[in-house]
Amino acid sequence: MIFKDIEQIKDELFMVICKEFPSVSIRRDEIQIDRPRNIQFGDLSTNISMQLTKSLGIPPLSIAEKICSRLINPGFEYSFIKPGFINIRFKDDYIFSSLLEIIASGAGFFSTDLGSGSRVQLEFISANPTGPLNIVNARAAAVGDVLGRLFRRFGYYVENEYYINDAGNQVELLAKSVELAITGGREKRDEFPEDYYCGDYIFTIADTLKDGYNALPSSERFDFIRDRSLEYILQNQRDSVKRYGVEFNSWFSEKALSSEGKQEEALNILRDKDLIYDKDGAVWIKTTELGDSQDWVLIKSDGSYTYLMGDIAYHLNKFERGFSKAINLWGPDHQAGVTRLKAALTAFGIPRDWLEVLIIQQVNLIRGGEKLKVSKRKGIFETLDRLIEEVGTDGARFTFLLRTVSSHLDFDIDLVKEQKSENPVFYIQYMHARLSSIFRKASEDGINFNPTSLIPEQIVNDETRDLFRKVFEYPLVLYSALNSREPSRLTNFAMELSDSFHSFYHQYRIITENPAETNSRLVICKVMQVIIRDILELTGVTAPDKM
Repeated sequence: MIFKDIEQIKDELFMVICKEFPSVSIRRDEIQIDRPRNIQFGDLSTNISMQLTKSLGIPPLSIAEKICSRLINPGFEYSFIKPGFINIRFKDDYIFSSLLEIIASGAGFFSTDLGSGSRVQLEFISANPTGPLNIVNARAAAVGDVLGRLFRRFGYYVENEYYINDAGNQVELLAKSVELAITGGREKRDEFPEDYYCGDYIFTIADTLKDGYNALPSSERFDFIRDRSLEYILQNQRDSVKRYGVEFNSWFSEKALSSEGKQEEALNILRDKDLIYDKDGAVWIKTTELGDSQDWVLIKSDGSYTYLMGDIAYHLNKFERGFSKAINLWGPDHQAGVTRLKAALTAFGIPRDWLEVLIIQQVNLIRGGEKLKVSKRKGIFETLDRLIEEVGTDGARFTFLLRTVSSHLDFDIDLVKEQKSENPVFYIQYMHARLSSIFRKASEDGINFNPTSLIPEQIVNDETRDLFRKVFEYPLVLYSALNSREPSRLTNFAMELSDSFHSFYHQYRIITENPAETNSRLVICKVMQVIIRDILELTGVTAPDKM
C-alpha cells in the first residue's frame, strides 16, 4: 500500500539522517513528501536537505547527495538536483505490483490507520432552528460531511454533531412570528415587525398549529407555539440533511446544556481562577490575561448569557467527552469569535490547537446570469430542499466542493442542471459511466479480464507512465485534502484525472484484437474506475454505471 510505502520512505530518510548527521536535531514528522513541480524529476520529492542546511552548515546539494547514497529501498530510484531536492521515482515492478493490488483491493488500497482511532468531533451547520436550511448551510454540510469521511479513511474515530441553538432569543422570535401569523393571518404579513420572521414557512407552521393553539387557555398558548414550532423546524432540518446524504451522530441541545447548569459550572471555575469581574452591570472574563486583545462579556446587564458563555460551556462539554480534536465549521459572520473562544478555553487547561475553526465563505446563487437577492427574515432565500429538487443532491454537493472553503462560491444553477462536459459533476460521473460501459462491452465480447497474466512491460510503458503518475498522486491528494481541510482538492484532482483518461481514451483503442494489449488497457480502466468511484464516494456523490 502506498501510504505504508510513503511512511517507510520517511522512516528510511529519518534513520539515514540520524546516522549520517548525528548532531542535527530533527523530528520524523518534519520530513515532508510531496509531488515535484515537474514530473520529469520523479514521482515524489522531499526538500529535507534544504531544511537541514542551516543547522549543519553544509550546502543542501551535498546533504542530498550523501542521503541518496545511503537510501536502498528496492522499489524506488533516488536522485538529487539543485538546490538540494531529493527525488524519488517508482520502479516499473513497484508500479505493476501496486496496480494489481489496487484492482484486488479496490478503495481499501488507499486506506490507512494513521489516525489510530483518535477521537475527532466535527460540528457543522448548527443553524438557528428558525427556518429551513439554506444554500450556505448546504455548503457547510457538504464540506463537513466529506471531512468526516476523510478522517475515517485515515483511521480516526469521528462523530458529526449538530448544535441546536434552542435556548436563545431567536427561538422566542420564531414563536412570536408564528403566533402573529396565527392571529393576524397572511394579510398582515407586511405589518410584521422588522425583526420577525415572515417567510412562507412561518404561515405553513401557523396553519399546522392553529387548531391546537386556539384550543388552549391563553396562558399556555405561547409555550405551545414555541415548543411545537421548534419541533417542526428541527424535523424539517433533520429531513433535509438526510435527503442530502449527511448523517449526524448527535443533535446537541443548548437548552439541555443550560438546564444542567453547565454555564454556572464554567463560571464558578473561572471565578475560582480569578478570571471574572463585574463592570457596568455585566459579568466579564479577563481574556486579556489569556492571550486575547480585550476582555469580553459573559453575562449581559439584563442577566442573559452571551454567545461566548454558551460556547465556553458547550466546548468544555466536548472536551470532557474525550475528543482529542474538535473542528467547527462556522460562517464568516462568526470569524471574530474564534480567538476569544480559544483564549477562554485555555483557562480550563484546553490547548489552543485542540479547537480548530474553519470559516466557510458565502455562496452566491446565480440563475439566468443574475445573482439572487437574499433576506432570511423575509424568507427570500434558496432552501436546501428546493436546491435538491432543482439540481439533485449530486449536483449540489459536488459543486459546493469545487472551491476552497475560504473562497466565495458562485453557484450557477443553470450550469449544474446541464448534461454536458462543462458541468463538472456530469463530467466526472460520465467518466465512471464510460469506464463501466467499457467493461460491459468487454464482457459482451467474451474477453477474459486477467491482469495477473501480464508482465510489467505490457502495462508500464511510455504510453501509460504519465497516467500512472496521476494514479500515484491520489494518496498524496487524500493526505493533503485532510491536512489542509480542503475537500476541493479531491474534486479538482478528479477533474485532472478525467482529463488525463479522456485524452488517453481518444488516443488509444481499449478493446483491440490483441488480447494482451486489451488486458493491459483494461488494467488502466479498472484502476481509473476504482479511483473515480472512490472520489465520488468520499464526496457523497453517486457513481452511475450508465448515463
